Amino acid sequence: GYEIAPDQYVIVEPKELHALDPEKSHNIEIESFADLSEIDPLYYENSYYLLPDKGEGKAYSLLLQAMQDAGRVAIAKAVIRTKQYLVVIRSSGKALSMSTLHHADEVIEQSEIEGLPEDIKLSEKELAMARQLVESLTQKFEPKKYHDEYRDRVMKLIEQKAEGKEIAVQPVMSQPPKIVNLMEALEKSLAATRKGAATAERPRRAEKKAERKKAPARKRKTA
Repeated sequence: GYEIAPDQYVIVEPKELHALDPEKSHNIEIESFADLSEIDPLYYENSYYLLPDKGEGKAYSLLLQAMQDAGRVAIAKAVIRTKQYLVVIRSSGKALSMSTLHHADEVIEQSEIEGLPEDIKLSEKELAMARQLVESLTQKFEPKKYHDEYRDRVMKLIEQKAEGKEIAVQPVMSQPPKIVNLMEALEKSLAATRKGAATAERPRRAEKKAERKKAPARKRKTA
């Protein structure tokens, strides 16, 4: 049943819902084109690669190249299983990719969220420290650097059990949540970053010093 008011429900039968299912189709209906930067990442759901139907390679390549040249993405509708989705299609190298999007009414407006801080005064010192931390930890995003650590542990467990090893499961001890002081965390992170940079410089200085020691002494001219 669907609740329309407190303790009031409308009963909908499964066959009535099935009658409303969108018609199954492999077609994707493009509604418009837009700049990728206009789509808030909050709307993204799942991503897929798209392949052309047999004999549709030219149309596929034309759309791919046209969107690359224009720097645009396509906003479209697609049916996956029994549900119609709003999707964004974009060029991804030599292929087209499709990402399903949440509809606007599925994304909570920030005005509806309770507990967000308001009118917090930030000192220049605090802002400078936070900015410095951001700059010191900024690096190019490389997806291959990151792994699903839980999955890695599960696969290791499976491999060990497949080899006949007995696995002793340690009970998980619940711990009270730690209250983190953000300013202290920033200071520690900056200190660790500076320490790492200083450690990286010392070997280079030592190498230069060693090179100076290895330099041959000049021969004095004799009369």
